[in-house]
Amino acid sequence: MFYFILVFRDAIYYDQVEDVILLFEQKENQLHVFDIVSKRKINVEAVVSHMISEKTEVVHFYFVPDSDNPNIQSALITGTDDTLFIRPSVIDRGKLFRLPLTSHA
Repeated sequence: MFYFILVFRDAIYYDQVEDVILLFEQKENQLHVFDIVSKRKINVEAVVSHMISEKTEVVHFYFVPDSDNPNIQSALITGTDDTLFIRPSVIDRGKLFRLPLTSHA
């Protein structure tokens, strides 16, 4: 939680209806979702519906959401200044993934 407070001080919200902690910010017409923290499996679409505004046109997830929604698209990120250490046996080379920024501390 220390990392959340320092880095996401102005981007931490609690959604009482969904009982989740949200880390996001709206920049112009784009919603940047850094993490969704919950004790249970969530419906990503329901949670995001509580974050979007009338001006939101695009939602960027900084992790791979657990959803089968065909409108959620992923793309390979080839360049980043981020560092994440993982064990090679954990990687499924046929599937794209990205852990939330809060996992990189």
